[in-house]
Amino acid sequence: MHLRPLLWLAPCALFFGAHSASPRSKAQETALQGGPEKVQEETPAQAELRFGPDQAWLAIPVQLEVTHDYLEFLLVNPHGAVHESLLSTEVDAQVLNTAFLAMGLEPGSNARWEARGSDPLDPSTLGVQGPRPGGAAAPARDQYQVIPPTGDGLYLHLAWREGDEWFFYRLEDLVRDLDRARTLRRHKFVYLGSYMTEEVRSGTPRFAASLEGNLINAAFFKNGATLLTTAVEECDKQSNWLANAWLLPDRGSSMQLVFAKQPLLQMPSELASSLVTLPALQAEPTEERAR
Repeated sequence: MHLRPLLWLAPCALFFGAHSASPRSKAQETALQGGPEKVQEETPAQAELRFGPDQAWLAIPVQLEVTHDYLEFLLVNPHGAVHESLLSTEVDAQVLNTAFLAMGLEPGSNARWEARGSDPLDPSTLGVQGPRPGGAAAPARDQYQVIPPTGDGLYLHLAWREGDEWFFYRLEDLVRDLDRARTLRRHKFVYLGSYMTEEVRSGTPRFAASLEGNLINAAFFKNGATLLTTAVEECDKQSNWLANAWLLPDRGSSMQLVFAKQPLLQMPSELASSLVTLPALQAEPTEERAR
Protein backbone atom coordinates (compact mmCIF):
# COMPACT_ATOMS: atom_id res chain seq x y z
CA MET A 1 0.00 0.00 0.00
CA HIS A 2 1.03 3.61 -0.36
CA LEU A 3 2.33 5.52 2.65
CA ARG A 4 0.56 8.84 3.13
CA PRO A 5 3.15 10.81 5.15
CA LEU A 6 0.86 13.49 6.58
CA LEU A 7 -1.59 10.91 7.86
CA TRP A 8 1.15 8.89 9.55
CA LEU A 9 2.97 11.64 11.42
CA ALA A 10 0.60 11.85 14.38
CA PRO A 11 0.11 8.08 14.96
CA CYS A 12 3.88 7.52 14.82
CA ALA A 13 4.45 10.31 17.31
CA LEU A 14 2.09 8.57 19.72
CA PHE A 15 3.86 5.26 19.17
CA PHE A 16 7.24 6.75 19.93
CA GLY A 17 5.97 8.79 22.84
CA ALA A 18 5.39 5.60 24.82
CA HIS A 19 9.15 5.20 25.23
CA SER A 20 11.41 6.95 27.74
CA ALA A 21 12.24 10.56 26.93
CA SER A 22 15.98 10.25 26.28
CA PRO A 23 17.69 13.08 24.34
CA ARG A 24 17.63 11.00 21.20
CA SER A 25 13.97 10.05 21.62
CA LYS A 26 13.06 13.71 22.10
CA ALA A 27 14.79 14.47 18.81
CA GLN A 28 12.85 11.63 17.19
CA GLU A 29 9.56 12.90 18.60
CA THR A 30 10.29 16.39 17.28
CA ALA A 31 11.07 14.92 13.88
CA LEU A 32 7.85 12.91 13.86
CA GLN A 33 5.70 15.84 14.89
CA GLY A 34 7.15 17.88 12.05
CA GLY A 35 8.62 20.95 13.75
CA PRO A 36 10.55 23.14 11.33
CA GLU A 37 10.75 20.26 8.84
CA LYS A 38 7.04 19.43 8.76
CA VAL A 39 5.94 18.25 5.31
CA GLN A 40 3.48 20.80 3.97
CA GLU A 41 2.21 18.78 1.03
CA GLU A 42 2.73 15.33 -0.39
CA THR A 43 5.21 15.18 -3.27
CA PRO A 44 5.01 12.43 -5.93
CA ALA A 45 8.12 10.75 -4.49
CA GLN A 46 6.63 10.65 -1.01
CA ALA A 47 3.36 9.30 -2.39
CA GLU A 48 5.28 6.36 -3.89
CA LEU A 49 6.52 4.96 -0.59
CA ARG A 50 5.16 1.43 -0.34
CA PHE A 51 4.75 -0.80 2.71
CA GLY A 52 4.64 -4.57 2.32
CA PRO A 53 2.18 -6.78 4.24
CA ASP A 54 2.40 -6.24 8.01
CA GLN A 55 5.02 -3.53 7.32
CA ALA A 56 7.61 -6.27 6.76
CA TRP A 57 9.26 -4.17 4.07
CA LEU A 58 9.26 -0.66 2.66
CA ALA A 59 10.20 0.42 -0.87
CA ILE A 60 11.13 3.88 -2.14
CA PRO A 61 12.05 5.22 -5.60
CA VAL A 62 15.75 5.94 -6.08
CA GLN A 63 18.13 6.93 -8.86
CA LEU A 64 21.53 5.38 -9.59
CA GLU A 65 24.32 7.93 -9.13
CA VAL A 66 28.05 7.16 -8.73
CA THR A 67 29.23 3.97 -10.46
CA HIS A 68 32.93 4.61 -11.15
CA ASP A 69 34.27 6.56 -8.17
CA TYR A 70 34.74 6.07 -4.42
CA LEU A 71 31.61 5.86 -2.27
CA GLU A 72 31.13 7.39 1.17
CA PHE A 73 27.34 7.12 1.10
CA LEU A 74 24.80 4.69 -0.28
CA LEU A 75 21.73 6.97 -0.27
CA VAL A 76 21.38 10.76 -0.23
CA ASN A 77 18.89 13.47 -1.08
CA PRO A 78 19.65 15.70 -4.11
CA HIS A 79 21.21 18.36 -1.84
CA GLY A 80 23.43 15.79 -0.10
CA ALA A 81 26.78 14.29 -1.15
CA VAL A 82 25.50 13.02 -4.50
CA HIS A 83 29.04 13.02 -5.93
CA GLU A 84 30.04 10.22 -3.53
CA SER A 85 26.81 8.24 -3.20
CA LEU A 86 25.57 5.13 -4.96
CA LEU A 87 21.92 6.26 -4.92
CA SER A 88 19.78 9.37 -4.48
CA THR A 89 16.10 9.84 -3.65
CA GLU A 90 13.60 12.69 -3.57
CA VAL A 91 12.03 11.24 -0.40
CA ASP A 92 12.92 13.57 2.48
CA ALA A 93 14.87 12.14 5.40
CA GLN A 94 12.14 13.01 7.90
CA VAL A 95 9.45 11.24 5.89
CA LEU A 96 11.65 8.16 5.56
CA ASN A 97 12.45 8.30 9.28
CA THR A 98 8.73 8.33 10.08
CA ALA A 99 8.30 5.22 7.96
CA PHE A 100 11.11 3.42 9.81
CA LEU A 101 9.50 4.23 13.15
CA ALA A 102 6.19 2.95 11.83
CA MET A 103 8.00 -0.34 11.14
CA GLY A 104 8.82 -0.51 14.85
CA LEU A 105 12.51 0.44 14.81
CA GLU A 106 14.25 2.14 17.72
CA PRO A 107 17.57 4.02 17.37
CA GLY A 108 20.72 1.98 17.96
CA SER A 109 24.33 2.96 18.69
CA ASN A 110 26.79 4.40 16.19
CA ALA A 111 30.34 3.16 15.60
CA ARG A 112 32.93 3.90 18.30
CA TRP A 113 36.71 3.87 18.41
CA GLU A 114 38.49 2.71 21.56
CA ALA A 115 42.18 2.56 22.44
CA ARG A 116 43.63 -0.93 22.84
CA GLY A 117 45.84 0.20 25.74
CA SER A 118 44.95 1.77 29.06
CA ASP A 119 45.14 5.36 27.77
CA PRO A 120 42.00 6.68 26.03
CA LEU A 121 42.18 8.06 22.52
CA ASP A 122 43.10 11.73 22.30
CA PRO A 123 39.92 13.52 21.05
CA SER A 124 42.11 15.75 18.87
CA THR A 125 43.00 12.70 16.75
CA LEU A 126 39.36 11.87 16.01
CA GLY A 127 38.20 13.38 12.75
CA VAL A 128 34.71 13.20 11.26
CA GLN A 129 35.35 9.54 10.44
CA GLY A 130 37.32 8.51 13.53
CA PRO A 131 41.10 8.13 13.99
CA ARG A 132 43.00 8.83 10.81
CA PRO A 133 46.71 8.34 10.05
CA GLY A 134 48.78 11.16 8.58
CA GLY A 135 49.20 13.59 11.47
CA ALA A 136 51.93 13.23 14.06
CA ALA A 137 49.36 12.69 16.82
CA ALA A 138 47.16 10.23 14.94
CA PRO A 139 47.20 6.70 16.45
CA ALA A 140 48.41 3.76 14.38
CA ARG A 141 45.71 1.31 13.28
CA ASP A 142 46.90 -1.32 15.77
CA GLN A 143 46.51 1.14 18.67
CA TYR A 144 42.72 1.27 18.56
CA GLN A 145 39.78 -0.99 17.85
CA VAL A 146 36.56 -0.29 16.01
CA ILE A 147 33.29 -1.04 17.81
CA PRO A 148 30.70 -1.44 14.99
CA PRO A 149 27.16 0.00 15.28
CA THR A 150 24.58 -2.13 17.10
CA GLY A 151 20.80 -2.11 17.47
CA ASP A 152 17.65 -2.40 15.38
CA GLY A 153 18.17 -2.42 11.66
CA LEU A 154 17.02 -3.39 8.19
CA TYR A 155 18.22 -5.45 5.24
CA LEU A 156 18.60 -3.48 2.00
CA HIS A 157 17.78 -4.65 -1.53
CA LEU A 158 17.77 -2.95 -4.94
CA ALA A 159 15.28 -3.75 -7.72
CA TRP A 160 15.03 -2.60 -11.33
CA ARG A 161 13.85 -3.71 -14.76
CA GLU A 162 15.67 -3.62 -18.10
CA GLY A 163 13.39 -4.52 -21.01
CA ASP A 164 11.87 -7.89 -20.13
CA GLU A 165 14.51 -8.70 -17.52
CA TRP A 166 14.00 -8.16 -13.77
CA PHE A 167 16.88 -7.61 -11.35
CA PHE A 168 16.86 -7.96 -7.57
CA TYR A 169 20.04 -7.78 -5.45
CA ARG A 170 21.09 -7.36 -1.85
CA LEU A 171 22.57 -3.86 -1.79
CA GLU A 172 25.89 -5.17 -0.42
CA ASP A 173 26.35 -7.27 -3.57
CA LEU A 174 26.46 -4.02 -5.56
CA VAL A 175 29.28 -2.49 -3.48
CA ARG A 176 32.91 -3.57 -3.85
CA ASP A 177 35.27 -3.89 -0.87
CA LEU A 178 38.67 -3.19 -2.44
CA ASP A 179 40.71 -4.52 0.49
CA ARG A 180 38.94 -7.88 0.52
CA ALA A 181 38.56 -8.06 -3.27
CA ARG A 182 34.95 -9.07 -2.72
CA THR A 183 31.64 -7.34 -2.26
CA LEU A 184 30.64 -5.66 0.99
CA ARG A 185 29.80 -8.30 3.59
CA ARG A 186 26.08 -8.94 3.86
CA HIS A 187 24.68 -7.68 7.12
CA LYS A 188 21.88 -5.73 8.81
CA PHE A 189 22.16 -1.95 8.42
CA VAL A 190 21.71 -0.35 11.83
CA TYR A 191 19.07 2.35 12.35
CA LEU A 192 20.50 5.51 13.95
CA GLY A 193 17.53 7.81 13.36
CA SER A 194 19.65 11.00 13.09
CA TYR A 195 18.89 13.84 15.56
CA MET A 196 17.86 17.49 15.83
CA THR A 197 20.55 20.14 15.36
CA GLU A 198 20.79 23.88 14.68
CA GLU A 199 21.34 25.38 11.26
CA VAL A 200 24.59 27.36 11.47
CA ARG A 201 23.41 30.58 9.83
CA SER A 202 19.92 30.91 11.28
CA GLY A 203 20.16 28.89 14.49
CA THR A 204 16.87 27.22 13.51
CA PRO A 205 16.36 23.65 14.82
CA ARG A 206 16.61 21.19 11.92
CA PHE A 207 16.54 17.43 11.50
CA ALA A 208 20.21 16.66 10.80
CA ALA A 209 19.62 14.11 8.03
CA SER A 210 17.25 16.52 6.25
CA LEU A 211 19.70 19.38 6.69
CA GLU A 212 22.73 17.48 5.39
CA GLY A 213 20.81 15.38 2.88
CA ASN A 214 22.78 12.20 3.67
CA LEU A 215 20.62 9.19 4.57
CA ILE A 216 22.77 6.02 4.55
CA ASN A 217 26.56 5.98 4.92
CA ALA A 218 29.00 3.41 3.51
CA ALA A 219 32.05 4.45 5.58
CA PHE A 220 31.52 5.22 9.28
CA PHE A 221 30.95 8.83 10.37
CA LYS A 222 31.45 9.90 13.98
CA ASN A 223 28.50 12.32 14.11
CA GLY A 224 25.85 9.67 13.33
CA ALA A 225 23.67 12.13 11.39
CA THR A 226 22.37 9.56 8.89
CA LEU A 227 19.25 7.41 9.26
CA LEU A 228 21.00 4.09 8.62
CA THR A 229 24.64 3.03 8.78
CA THR A 230 26.70 0.08 7.64
CA ALA A 231 27.61 -2.06 10.63
CA VAL A 232 30.66 -4.21 9.87
CA GLU A 233 34.11 -3.34 11.19
CA GLU A 234 35.76 -2.85 7.80
CA CYS A 235 33.49 0.14 7.10
CA ASP A 236 35.94 2.11 9.23
CA LYS A 237 37.99 2.34 6.02
CA GLN A 238 37.93 5.29 3.64
CA SER A 239 38.58 5.15 -0.11
CA ASN A 240 37.69 1.46 -0.06
CA TRP A 241 34.19 1.32 -1.53
CA LEU A 242 33.21 1.29 -5.20
CA ALA A 243 30.03 0.34 -7.01
CA ASN A 244 29.97 -3.13 -8.54
CA ALA A 245 29.42 -1.45 -11.90
CA TRP A 246 29.39 -4.69 -13.92
CA LEU A 247 26.03 -5.60 -12.37
CA LEU A 248 24.42 -2.16 -12.60
CA PRO A 249 22.56 -0.32 -15.37
CA ASP A 250 23.53 3.13 -16.62
CA ARG A 251 23.95 6.06 -14.26
CA GLY A 252 20.69 7.94 -13.77
CA SER A 253 18.57 4.76 -13.97
CA SER A 254 15.37 4.63 -11.90
CA MET A 255 15.16 1.82 -9.32
CA GLN A 256 13.40 0.78 -6.12
CA LEU A 257 15.30 0.49 -2.82
CA VAL A 258 13.68 -2.05 -0.51
CA PHE A 259 14.16 -1.98 3.28
CA ALA A 260 13.15 -5.25 4.95
CA LYS A 261 13.02 -6.59 8.49
CA GLN A 262 14.40 -9.91 7.21
CA PRO A 263 16.49 -10.73 4.12
CA LEU A 264 14.29 -11.18 1.05
CA LEU A 265 14.98 -14.11 -1.29
CA GLN A 266 13.07 -12.57 -4.18
CA MET A 267 11.54 -9.29 -5.24
CA PRO A 268 8.08 -8.71 -3.72
CA SER A 269 5.45 -9.13 -6.43
CA GLU A 270 3.77 -5.91 -5.28
CA LEU A 271 6.75 -3.92 -6.63
CA ALA A 272 6.32 -4.99 -10.24
CA SER A 273 4.01 -2.13 -11.17
CA SER A 274 6.30 0.48 -9.60
CA LEU A 275 9.46 -0.39 -11.56
CA VAL A 276 10.33 1.90 -14.44
CA THR A 277 11.20 -0.12 -17.53
CA LEU A 278 14.75 0.81 -18.52
CA PRO A 279 16.11 0.16 -22.04
CA ALA A 280 16.92 -3.49 -22.63
CA LEU A 281 20.52 -4.53 -22.03
CA GLN A 282 22.49 -3.66 -25.16
CA ALA A 283 24.90 -6.02 -26.92
CA GLU A 284 27.27 -3.09 -27.46
CA PRO A 285 28.28 -0.80 -24.55
CA THR A 286 26.70 2.62 -24.41
CA GLU A 287 28.90 5.71 -24.59
CA GLU A 288 28.49 6.17 -20.81
CA ARG A 289 29.70 2.61 -20.10
CA ALA A 290 32.59 2.88 -22.59
CA ARG A 291 34.27 5.69 -20.63
